Amino acid sequence: MSAVASVLLESPISQRREDRVFVRRLEDWIVSLVLAGMVLIPLAEAFLRRTLRVGIPASTSIVQHAVLLVGMLRSPRWSKPGYRKIYGLPPAFLRVPWQQLSRSSSL
Repeated sequence: MSAVASVLLESPISQRREDRVFVRRLEDWIVSLVLAGMVLIPLAEAFLRRTLRVGIPASTSIVQHAVLLVGMLRSPRWSKPGYRKIYGLPPAFLRVPWQQLSRSSSL
């Protein structure tokens, strides 16, 4: 390995990139687990109610709080430049004032 390559690999910039990638992957895993729980909790409650006549206490509240958690974890990534904040239609399908709003809000 050349001296330049070893310096670049040990530089703080490459370490920060690796840290960012690790944090992003960790965030993706946490969000995936929360989303899986949001699916499994109502299914488990429906199954338990049918079979054992017992439900999961406050399951709807748990799912609602999970939605808030996912929103809090994902909002920093969604607010970065390049992500559209107005979803649904591409700007070409919108009327002129809405096109301008779409472009200005997507940063």
